[in-house]
Amino acid sequence: TLFIQHHFAEGDIGIAKITPCFENRKSTVFRNLSNGYGAGTTELHILRPYATTILPDYLLTYFKSSLFIKRGKQKLSGAVGQQRVGKNFIENAYIPIPPKSEQNRIVRAVRETFIVATFIQSNTQNLIETLNKSKNKILDLAIRGKLVPQNDSDEPASVLLERIRAEKEELIKQGKIKRDKRESVIYRDADNSYYERFTDGSEKCIDEEIPFEIPKGWAWTHLSDITQILNGDRGQNYPAKNKLITKGIPFVSASNIESGVVSSNNLLCMTEEQYDALRAGKLIDNDIVYCIRGSLGKCGVFTMSKGAIASSLAIIRPFHTLYILREYLFLYLNSPLARSEIQKYDNGSAQPNLAAKDLMNFLVPLPPPMEAKMIVQKVKNIFTRVEEINAASM
Repeated sequence: TLFIQHHFAEGDIGIAKITPCFENRKSTVFRNLSNGYGAGTTELHILRPYATTILPDYLLTYFKSSLFIKRGKQKLSGAVGQQRVGKNFIENAYIPIPPKSEQNRIVRAVRETFIVATFIQSNTQNLIETLNKSKNKILDLAIRGKLVPQNDSDEPASVLLERIRAEKEELIKQGKIKRDKRESVIYRDADNSYYERFTDGSEKCIDEEIPFEIPKGWAWTHLSDITQILNGDRGQNYPAKNKLITKGIPFVSASNIESGVVSSNNLLCMTEEQYDALRAGKLIDNDIVYCIRGSLGKCGVFTMSKGAIASSLAIIRPFHTLYILREYLFLYLNSPLARSEIQKYDNGSAQPNLAAKDLMNFLVPLPPPMEAKMIVQKVKNIFTRVEEINAASM
């Protein structure tokens, strides 16, 4: 960067150099100047990037970072109360400079996160409603690829989908699952439109069905393409409530789903004989149970060795290669997009109802595996912060 004495132009960066303004991150990019230029006081360091490949907003993000402020505070000089960070420190500061496209993504991600943080901090009234809205916003940003930066070197989601298709073929050969006659592949063609190709070779343009743009390396897919969706046994072997017991094999209903998991509180159970008689709906560890009647979309992770589901639930079981993304899938199922998919298929009767075949059609924005891990960790960190703010406000 080039240091400017007192005058600044459009796109220049101003950094407060006197305490406590420096510690409080009082820095800015000068924008929308009436004459294209202005003048600053001696309390500012004014910088101008040498190259157009270095974005002022990216530099501003770095200058506001805890690392930069911490190092600057170690270099303060002058009388207490009027200490300042010198030009020499800023001139010699090491700044990591990624490619311009990555700078753009970082700036966008930081802005989105600040929007959420500001929203949370400025809404202390109606705390429960605010908490839910902020979490919804975070989940929405997460599944749009706007919560963490992308890395072009990550294995794309399309490669993961190919592995899942190969795994499904092997399971079909072994007779463990049946071939889905409605299976399809969603792709983007050279004309920039989205198409869906079916197993019979037919295709259709689905631009109007795609809810938003996703980053490079992501892929749109249907929930049934990446998971097994299983109904419960609703036949003559379905256990009557008065035949259930308090100890045995868990028989899970919607009331047992609490805070994203299947809770053992008030859990009714089956005998081994009742369980063995069921033809479907048997749970294994790490299955996701999903409510398709009543409280549509309510879901939780099953963490016991085995069990079975009530008729109001369906089982969502990620294929083995997708288990690394199971937590991302759970975020998706709780996101605004998944709720909009419910509204698309809900039959509108007095008792909310969602058919398993409709659940299969839910559109899922699938990120590269490495990015999915980053998204999950980022959401956990933000949600922890949200809960801390909630607790502090009580």
